[in-house]
Amino acid sequence: MRTMIIKYKFLEILSILILTSNFIFCQIVVNEYSASNLSTYTDNYSMEEDWIELYNTGDGDVDVGGYFLSDDIDEPTKWMIPYGTIIIGNGFRTFWCSGRDESFLNSFHTNFKLKQTKENPEHVVLSNPEGDIIDEQELQITQLEHSMGRETDGSSTWKIFSDPTKNQSNEGVNFSAYAQTPEMS
Repeated sequence: MRTMIIKYKFLEILSILILTSNFIFCQIVVNEYSASNLSTYTDNYSMEEDWIELYNTGDGDVDVGGYFLSDDIDEPTKWMIPYGTIIIGNGFRTFWCSGRDESFLNSFHTNFKLKQTKENPEHVVLSNPEGDIIDEQELQITQLEHSMGRETDGSSTWKIFSDPTKNQSNEGVNFSAYAQTPEMS
């Protein structure tokens, strides 16, 4: 009898793990952003807006509806991602930082813009539906048409990409920093 109870408990726990495995092994992260897009990518209005790319590190699809994006760590729930927004396993989803505050078909526009020239640096912030920050990156100043992204999708190391990889794997030429301005002595 005791062996039978242990088997049922084991099967119950195994069933719960299988049913929730998408939630356990899927993590959504900020994967890349561009705060200096002037001609590389255009939105559904044919405008060159800045953008944030999210990446699903797991194999299962994740509905990120109800999550939030922001440019301010003190206001992490600035813009809510519409319900029903799916990021497929190991897939990407890009959000335009246009200030338009709208979504139409597969074009999502936040209610804020990215600004990399402020004295107080902005952040790219991703929060869960409870408003808890699950990923954030301080905005780094980049040259025109460059982006900041994880060295490889989902990794912890951030690099500068001279050829942004919006909605694609972060591959290609990247570097850690720009050269310092020389000082004459």
